[in-house]
Amino acid sequence: MIRIAISAEAFDAIAAVLPSGNVLYERERTAHGRCLVWLDESVVNNLERLRGPRDEDLSAVIVRLFGEQADEQIGELLPLSAAPSNPEAIPSMTVLTPDDLFEMVNLRGRSTGLNNNIWIGPRGGARHAARIKVQTDHREKFNRDDLAVVSVEDDPPQLIEGELGAEDLELVRRYIVLNREAILAHWREETDGIELTLALKPLR
Repeated sequence: MIRIAISAEAFDAIAAVLPSGNVLYERERTAHGRCLVWLDESVVNNLERLRGPRDEDLSAVIVRLFGEQADEQIGELLPLSAAPSNPEAIPSMTVLTPDDLFEMVNLRGRSTGLNNNIWIGPRGGARHAARIKVQTDHREKFNRDDLAVVSVEDDPPQLIEGELGAEDLELVRRYIVLNREAILAHWREETDGIELTLALKPLR
């Protein structure tokens, strides 16, 4: 997912067509009043491809495309595999809460050396201390319906919510200690998702 800032007019154009699901946006706006939305990389690439001859900005592209022949143009913006076959299948607008920001960087166990998939994210508007989310089962497929929450700054890291087996929790604790600096830098929004994944070290 890629985070972009768009004009209020562009946001309204999207919202008018996508009434309610998987176009994510943040409640807080930028200092210049622009809206922050999260889009699939393929959608952003398609927006770039559909720029006008004068290299219009992405907000202008959205206003033009969503304002004219909306259903047809939305299908062009979406990845081929996700293109809607009927208007009800068009993705909808979902507010992105601070906790949802954790889902922006997800890592499979094969990448981390853990038994479980995990989510690491920035602070956003959260008021609690740094934490990560841990999938409670050992399936490779991401499952957001059953997650545990583990603190980052405690020594050792503590299980805050949910349930994890003793072995899984011990591995997660070791992983956090090994990568605490990188996780906290991302939490403080000093690094982006790519920089985070490059900095993380797997368990051996």
